Amino acid sequence: MKSIFQYITIIFLLVAALSCADSSKDPFRLKELKKATILALRDKADTILVDGSAEYAFSFFRDKIDRNYVVKYKAELLATDFNSLKSIDIYARRYTGKGSEPANEPIKTIPFSEFAFEEGYVGPIVNVSLPLTDILKALKIPDEDGPAADSLEAHYLNGISFWTDLNLVDGSIVKAEYTAAAGLKASYQFYPAQQLVIGVYESGDYLPVASVSRVSKLPLSIVDKHSVDTLKIVFSEAISVLPTLSASPDKLCEFSRVKRVAKDELLGLDTVIVNKENDTIGLVYLIKVISGDYTGNLAFKVSGAVSKEFKFQQSAKSFNVPIDNTEPSVESVKAQLVSTSGTPARVGKDQAIRLTIRFIEAMNTGSVDNFPVLKFVIGNAKISAIPDATTTVVSGSSTDFTYVYSFKSNLDLNKPENQTTDKVTITVTGGQDLAGNNFDGVLPAEVSFLVDLSIPLAPIPTLSSPFDFANTLKWSFTQDAVVVGASTTGTIYWVAVVAGSLGPDSFEITDTGPSFTRKNTKGDGGKKFSVAQNGESKGISISGGSTGVVYSPFVANGKFDIYSVFVSDMGNVSPVPVTPSVKDVEMKVN
Repeated sequence: MKSIFQYITIIFLLVAALSCADSSKDPFRLKELKKATILALRDKADTILVDGSAEYAFSFFRDKIDRNYVVKYKAELLATDFNSLKSIDIYARRYTGKGSEPANEPIKTIPFSEFAFEEGYVGPIVNVSLPLTDILKALKIPDEDGPAADSLEAHYLNGISFWTDLNLVDGSIVKAEYTAAAGLKASYQFYPAQQLVIGVYESGDYLPVASVSRVSKLPLSIVDKHSVDTLKIVFSEAISVLPTLSASPDKLCEFSRVKRVAKDELLGLDTVIVNKENDTIGLVYLIKVISGDYTGNLAFKVSGAVSKEFKFQQSAKSFNVPIDNTEPSVESVKAQLVSTSGTPARVGKDQAIRLTIRFIEAMNTGSVDNFPVLKFVIGNAKISAIPDATTTVVSGSSTDFTYVYSFKSNLDLNKPENQTTDKVTITVTGGQDLAGNNFDGVLPAEVSFLVDLSIPLAPIPTLSSPFDFANTLKWSFTQDAVVVGASTTGTIYWVAVVAGSLGPDSFEITDTGPSFTRKNTKGDGGKKFSVAQNGESKGISISGGSTGVVYSPFVANGKFDIYSVFVSDMGNVSPVPVTPSVKDVEMKVN
């Protein structure tokens, strides 16, 4: 819908064609006119329609009835004989029911004596004035806002139609219905004034509507670089009275409007935009948080702006600006072995722990400088502390940050004095929320784990009696700690060789699984023993230093020597025994 009230179009059924037998090709219906006579629109209303500046040349608001409003236009008589006109009758087309022909309700009769010649026109001109109250009365609509709005909305949203009949001296009538070609306007010479439509609008469509945008998009706080923001308020209509801006709770911030500049000037964040084409203006306010005692929404309201054209006052526009003056807090810090699941109590040589910090709110991830920093506090001088470890943000998250602690040791762990365990406590500093508040370093609980620097003792197997249990070894293992606090939980791996033969002297776990190997010693060429040959490749689980009674497949006959190693859950591996863990194991049951 084009801009408005001054524009209420008259939809005129323009008459332009030649007479012919086929009435569909004779929009003037000249056979019935008898006289070459028509009434044409002139002056401002004609200009509005010709230049296309409005949908209607005249209109009014159905829900804001202006009882002083008058439809005024000039009409020119075009005729071969000007003295042939006696008078004109103007009717309003009243709705009479769905599917029924509208009724013509008389509005005004104007005698030819009121026509007069004016400079610039060929035919005589008449000034037509149709008070809105007379129009509504003819349509049987009360001129009160509520009832008028309801009736007009129900039946006249497409406008109110008017017909003007020309009464000729000879008694014939040039009826409005004869001007049947409404849309012909290519010549731009005239519009027939015998059929027109007055537009009916809803005032709510033309209230000045404020739209609000912020520059930062982030919560504000008392923190210097996060305390200032810019509000831009743009109205849909030109306004003649500027709005007021208020905030609640008050006294939390201060705000001020800045200067006004032309649209085509260089714009910055502290300018007011003025669109010279339609006088639409935008206001820019600078807001600054001045109190750090509040966290929540600051409710702003823009009100009081009045439109320039219709003097309509805006509906108040409310919006919220989040204020956050509270430091972020940590929900949890979790430590997890990279190679396994669960939360371990220890980490061993060449192992890695992934630490994950989760905050309760979105954090600033725009720069590594804003990420939380870890400090590893270690009491044992043999284990190097890490004073500042910068975390990385977890992909797709704004609350989770992680750091992988990979333990490396250059200590010779074969020396008893270097074998130790020690508690590592994690502290967290830094980390900044979206409002610029820094984390205060207080964790919900202590976060710590043990570093286990020890070479485990060899596991001690004990054969049960009887151990030869249906082609299965019945036995148990115990595991002692080499130093206080060392892990005695992990896995026992073992292998059986023919009694008296050379056994393995090394053990490793690779991608293909665990394996025992005999190095190239005394020219024997070396040998790799498959754990699965006579033992369990998956190993025997041991927890807290004891397996309890376990059953292991062992189907070979004859005597065998068994070698076993312990791999702690820290990844520490006991040496392969020089002598068998168990000698001369004989299975007699097939």
